[in-house]
Amino acid sequence: MVCVAVTGLGGPRGPQEETLVFGPFQLFRGQRTLVLGDRRVRLGSRAIDILIALSERAGEVVTKRELMALVWPHSLVEESNLRVHVGALRKALGEGPAGERYIVNVSGQGYLFSVPVTRMTAEAPPPAEAPTPVSWPEAPSQIFGRDAAIDSVAQQLGFRRLVTIVGPAGVGKSTVAMAVGDQLAPRFEQGVVFVELAAVEGDTGPTAALATVLGVSVLAADPIASLVTHLQAQSILIVLDNCEHVLDPVARLVEEILRGAGGVRFLATSREPILVASEALHRLQPLGFPETSAGLTADVAMTYPAVKLFVARAMAGSDTFGFTDADASAVADICRRLDGLPLALELVAARVDLFGVRTLAGELDDRLMMVAGRSRTGQPRQQSIRGALDWSYELLSPVEAETLCRFSVFRGPFSLESAAAVGAATERNVPEVVDAVASLTAKSLIATDTTGSSIRYRLLHVTRAYATEKLIQSGQAQALARVHAEHHRALLTAAEHDWERMTRAQWLDEYGHLIDDVRAALDWGFSEVGDLAVGAAITTVSLPFGFQLSLIGEFRRRAELALSALAAFDPPDHLAELRLLTALAITDLNSSVDKAARIAVLARTDAVAAKVVGARYKIEYLLAKAIYHLESGDLEEAVKSAAGLSAGAREADDPLAILLADRVSAQVYHFVGEFERSRSLAERVLRHPALTIPLVYSQASVNRRVSMRIILARGHWIEGRAEQAVQVMDECMAMAYADGPFAICLALGLGACPIALWTGDMAKADVQIAELLKYTERYTIERYHRLGQGFHAIAERARAIPDSRTASLDIMTVVPATQLQIELLATLDGDFVDDELADRAERRLCGWCNPEILRAQGERALRIGGAAAQGVAEDAFSAAIDSARQQGALSWELRGATSLADLYARQAKPDAAHDVITGVLAKFSEGFATADVRRATALLESLSL
Repeated sequence: MVCVAVTGLGGPRGPQEETLVFGPFQLFRGQRTLVLGDRRVRLGSRAIDILIALSERAGEVVTKRELMALVWPHSLVEESNLRVHVGALRKALGEGPAGERYIVNVSGQGYLFSVPVTRMTAEAPPPAEAPTPVSWPEAPSQIFGRDAAIDSVAQQLGFRRLVTIVGPAGVGKSTVAMAVGDQLAPRFEQGVVFVELAAVEGDTGPTAALATVLGVSVLAADPIASLVTHLQAQSILIVLDNCEHVLDPVARLVEEILRGAGGVRFLATSREPILVASEALHRLQPLGFPETSAGLTADVAMTYPAVKLFVARAMAGSDTFGFTDADASAVADICRRLDGLPLALELVAARVDLFGVRTLAGELDDRLMMVAGRSRTGQPRQQSIRGALDWSYELLSPVEAETLCRFSVFRGPFSLESAAAVGAATERNVPEVVDAVASLTAKSLIATDTTGSSIRYRLLHVTRAYATEKLIQSGQAQALARVHAEHHRALLTAAEHDWERMTRAQWLDEYGHLIDDVRAALDWGFSEVGDLAVGAAITTVSLPFGFQLSLIGEFRRRAELALSALAAFDPPDHLAELRLLTALAITDLNSSVDKAARIAVLARTDAVAAKVVGARYKIEYLLAKAIYHLESGDLEEAVKSAAGLSAGAREADDPLAILLADRVSAQVYHFVGEFERSRSLAERVLRHPALTIPLVYSQASVNRRVSMRIILARGHWIEGRAEQAVQVMDECMAMAYADGPFAICLALGLGACPIALWTGDMAKADVQIAELLKYTERYTIERYHRLGQGFHAIAERARAIPDSRTASLDIMTVVPATQLQIELLATLDGDFVDDELADRAERRLCGWCNPEILRAQGERALRIGGAAAQGVAEDAFSAAIDSARQQGALSWELRGATSLADLYARQAKPDAAHDVITGVLAKFSEGFATADVRRATALLESLSL
């Protein structure tokens, strides 16, 4: 679950603006910001609209029709939407200064803002920073009776590296952990992350969950070691919530990270200790409640946190409840019978509107006594929660009860549309399910998230576990699991289509929350009671989802599992097989799979592609093939593959397929060395109005505005336009950071880092190389990590001996992943040129960098020495100059001319040296501060002395 917590108001204040003040709150209308003390209160845009409308007309009834017209001016919505947002507002606001409700329902009319509102002018808070997605659930707006526990746990974490909050289900362990995290966040440089383990299973589940929250792709062979490497230099607090069902794997994970990463601290919640040697325990007790009800007044009762919690939740859910002396005894009885357990209190408080507290107290007493008497095992408090859940469940209507059970198949947040699809799968109709959602939400059996543009729902873990038991008992569990899986298959198919009309950020916001349910659907499909055909189909449509969430390793394994299942299909599904194999080919480019394995996958893909009818379905396969040959340095085959892709796109008669083909052709022709042709194609691709390229054509798609700017920037530098290269590359990096990890690594690895090194801007190069290494390590993008290591070694050498070749770079420590990388690194340091690469250059196989490899071979000959060295070098430099001129590669031509002029100068041929270098320098119109131009200019000046 990805949320944004309440944030502080650091930074300079804004300008004066009109403010509405009520109770301890300030509402800045201009910024649409609600402030409590020094904190922003996180509210969704709809809730803010409602709050502004009501507070501006404080003391006046605003009809429901007026509010809905104001908040949803262009949509027809159910009144339940308004109720949900008003409920969210009530929870956020709590009680007024005198204990009154801020928003009062006026029966049959609308809502009234009941507290006085003062208008004043005040300094606006600083503009809110764009919220950074963090794994942190939204904490309750009010926490009762936990100050001492929060302070105690925070103090323990000051000198202990693992603290576990232990207590029964429903006691509030997660709430305390969230509050401690909020309090301690400033003490940790990398902050606090929250890892929800409730839905996690198996020995590797906790490790995978932590990796997902941290955004780290881990190596399958030793995932914990990958996490240790990522965390070893960090100062961070990791909160592990609901550990009790995965204690052994959590213990292993925690022990290894504590051993290898000294700046990490853990805060865990569990029903029992984790039993790690360094573990400190905090046993969380229930909330305090009155031991007796005799003579109890409301004021005295409200000194107990259990009563405060019950009353607050009852008032949030009921428009008519007011806590008086007459209710004090009954409320105290309820709190006592529920043992002060927060979860049970909240569940029961949700029924006050229906029954009243006195009726509740009598019925709850009998119910809990009966439940407690059913079993001699388990703790009484655990039985009390089950009793509360039993009682709440049995008070539901048949439709509500059935709907709640069906929703237990969801593992994460779900939309109203998903609720309808699963809830109305059999017998029930959509209106019944929608009404049940509203009712279950009002009864606190379904939680809501109203901070986004649309409402999402979820079941609390305890509620989901309880409802799952009921679903299994009903005999519908397997049928609903199938419905759930098929529904998420449909959602993923819709996600493919929506990719074409959304930005990546919008797409992830819309679909990213599905990850746990997609995993659950896949797990069911490949289980003994599942359906392999459904599992394979979901895998096929989920691959782009995995790529865009940077879960390459996980979804590669799932693709292999699906391919194994497909092998048994009769008749075979060649189309699904082709897409899965193409996914393997693409992921292998970013992994440590050896060349032979890549060739085997490609050969198998070729064989399957031959059996698939329809050019449209082969587009991505042809794309992967072209990129494979390009990375392998087989430029002739890359050109053939690009031509095949273009032909296939035109046969498919799809403008977006043609756009993709042009994009790939721009890349291929750049690396072939046809820079003008490449530039023309890249500019055409950038002019195309399409937002994105369909995922069916490119599962691991990087925004073409990034990939084409890389090509343009590189072309500018090679053709002698260094300043334009830097400008375009800066634009490219801004777009890459908005696009995602792969775009960032691609832009840094092929564009920003080499251009900075080529121009001699070492300060900028250092920053960008560090970024590349950081991102490639975090997301386990091994191909570009190796390239980053090469850049780092080159930069280190340049700092140590900037003008000398007396100490060789230890290239044995740098292992480029592809031929393309070898050639790129060779343009930055001649020691990467070996006999094999020199032979490729002599046979004109290095394309874009062929002139520079020839020049480096000449420099290599001079370093080795010998009687023929100068002659060999002169021939190499001359060949480099001729090759560069044929390509229009002015920067390569300058390097060749500088090397040749330097040789002539050493041979006492100053006039020849002068003529060689002057003619080339005269062609430059910019980039005079680059290292190459400065070196050439300095050499020219030395010839005049």
